[in-house]
Amino acid sequence: MNKRSGNFTLIEMLVIVAIITILAGLLLPALTSAMNKGRSAYCVSNLKQAGILMIQYVQDNHDWCPYDDNVKNGVAERSFPSLLVGKPSSKKKIEGIERTTPGGAWMCPSAVGEATGTFYRSAYQFTRGENSSMGRKNQGGIYYIESEGSPFVTRKYSDLHPRSITIMEKGLILWNAEEGIVTAKFGGVAYYSNNYFTAVNDESRKGLYAMFSRHLLSANFLFVDGHVSSIKAPSFRVNPTTWALEP
Repeated sequence: MNKRSGNFTLIEMLVIVAIITILAGLLLPALTSAMNKGRSAYCVSNLKQAGILMIQYVQDNHDWCPYDDNVKNGVAERSFPSLLVGKPSSKKKIEGIERTTPGGAWMCPSAVGEATGTFYRSAYQFTRGENSSMGRKNQGGIYYIESEGSPFVTRKYSDLHPRSITIMEKGLILWNAEEGIVTAKFGGVAYYSNNYFTAVNDESRKGLYAMFSRHLLSANFLFVDGHVSSIKAPSFRVNPTTWALEP
């Protein structure tokens, strides 16, 4: 009787490869799902941290919310992402922040840049309220425009609707300009966020809706009371005036 060789036969090798392929196919979706959940949890943590820092900011600034990305109007020191990293902004790039690889507390780990540049804007954005709403209480949106062509105006935190969304996930724009780190390009507008699926392929509206594609058609939102919710795109509906969730 011939002794069996220590080497695998071709059939045995093919069977092993087939088994490994099947196991990988079974495990990969579970691993992908776990990774996505981990990134989403990290994103939620970022937003909770931002909410705590925003409360601290308004307490020290007579209840006024920090400005959005309004650095060109002379209020760059109030650019909120710069406050998060502990460095007052200027109209110049901030040392240690101008990089093409996203990271840090103001960056969702699932964010992917949509353009090239020497440094980044963040992956989160303050909500934008309806225009010409100065003086009205129980409104939504951290900032708004008083009239066509006027600069952005910020709100007092206590004037916000008690169930308003304050920060939303937005597209990450890598921007080649000397404006320092500011919030995500463009403002979050409730109308377009409510109509994500109709606006997703419209470049003119792309910067105005929440980035639901980042977490398997979900996005994370920070509310005025400090809690963070992950909401699926098909069920997302907010009042355009108050930025409060609708039933």
